[in-house]
Amino acid sequence: RAGLKIQPVTTFDFNDWNDADAADEPSNKSGTNTSTIPVHMYYPNKAALDAAYERSMIEHGSTPRILLLSSPNNPLGVCYPAHVLQECIDWAEERGVHVISDEIYAGSVYRTDEGRVPWTSVAELAVHENKKLGPHVHIVYAMSKDFALSGLRVGAVYTENEDIAVPLQKLNDLCQISSQTQVMVEHMLDPALNGGWADEALFICSN
Repeated sequence: RAGLKIQPVTTFDFNDWNDADAADEPSNKSGTNTSTIPVHMYYPNKAALDAAYERSMIEHGSTPRILLLSSPNNPLGVCYPAHVLQECIDWAEERGVHVISDEIYAGSVYRTDEGRVPWTSVAELAVHENKKLGPHVHIVYAMSKDFALSGLRVGAVYTENEDIAVPLQKLNDLCQISSQTQVMVEHMLDPALNGGWADEALFICSN
C-alpha cells in the first residue's frame, strides 16, 4: 500500500555447508536427528546482505532503506546468535540502512537445553556494549503471538529516533486502542498488578 518493494535476503549461497554440521544439530526426544539443514545456513551475513542490496538496485532500481529482521525467525523459529545480529546491525550502519527487529515471537522459542541457540534481543546487544540502540535500530512487538491475543490489536514500537517516535505518537492519537483494552493489558504485563503472572507464563512458553 505504501509502494514499498521487498527484496528477500537469501542465505544458503553465502554460508558454508558441512555435512558434519547436521550431526551437531539438536535431536528430538527419541535421540534421532531429524534436521537435514544446519541451522547456520539460515543466518544472514554481510555477503548475503550485500548481494540482496545489489539485486534491489539492479532489479528494482531501488536503494534499500530498511532491513527487517524476524527474530525469532518466522516460520522456522530460528534464533540468531548475538554475533549474527551484530553483523547485521554493523552492515546496516555502513550502508545507512535502518534495522527493524520484529521480536513478536520472543516468548515462543525452542528449548535451549537441547543445544539450540537462545533468543537474543537487539536491545541486549546495546546493553552489553553499554550504549543506546541509536537512531537506526528499532524494535516491534505485539500481543498476538506469545499471548494469542490478536483480537486486542495491541502492538508496540521501541525507537530512540525522535523523527520516528513523534509522528507515531501523533498517529496514535487518531487510532489508539480503547481505554478498557489499555487497562487490561497493563494489568496483564505489570508484575506489581498481577503478581508476576506474565513473566512466569513467558518463561514456561520459552522452556
